[in-house]
Amino acid sequence: METQVQETESKRIAQDLHDKLGGLLGALKINLTLLLGNKQLQSQDTESLGTILKMLDLTSEEVRNISHSLASSTLIKLGLVPMLLEMYRDSDNPKVIIQNNNFTTRLSSKKEMALYAIIQESINNALKNAEASEIAVIFKQSHEKLTVMIEDDGNGFEVQNSPLNGKGLENIIFRVKEH
Repeated sequence: METQVQETESKRIAQDLHDKLGGLLGALKINLTLLLGNKQLQSQDTESLGTILKMLDLTSEEVRNISHSLASSTLIKLGLVPMLLEMYRDSDNPKVIIQNNNFTTRLSSKKEMALYAIIQESINNALKNAEASEIAVIFKQSHEKLTVMIEDDGNGFEVQNSPLNGKGLENIIFRVKEH
């Protein structure tokens, strides 16, 4: 019983770190980036803001790492889909829907962690950049092929024309190529 309570609390803390603190750090970065683009700033102010922005990126990465570390023990125990179902069971703003179509196979823990990180990054991006109110994560397995589709009802963007130079999409692409 005590172990289950600890796992539940770890999941909650990991989720709060990622969603709430991660979202606040993302909003702070957007505002700092806008401020950095102000033409009226002195060069020393621009340099200081650049340093603050780098520190903010390091802080965001550390929060993400801590969140993933907390979630990893639960992920290993439950598996990816059951953990996500549990995490987002009562989600409301945004509403996160986890749909499982025939995916019953456990992946290696390394692949599950990578997929978990991709899904969390996608949900976080949809929330802070697309202003989505509903996000769907759909798992579909056909023979030896697993497809994970993530959709939202937020504002779309063209990757080539995106003014957002964040690390989110870059991190997702890296993780996909790595596995």
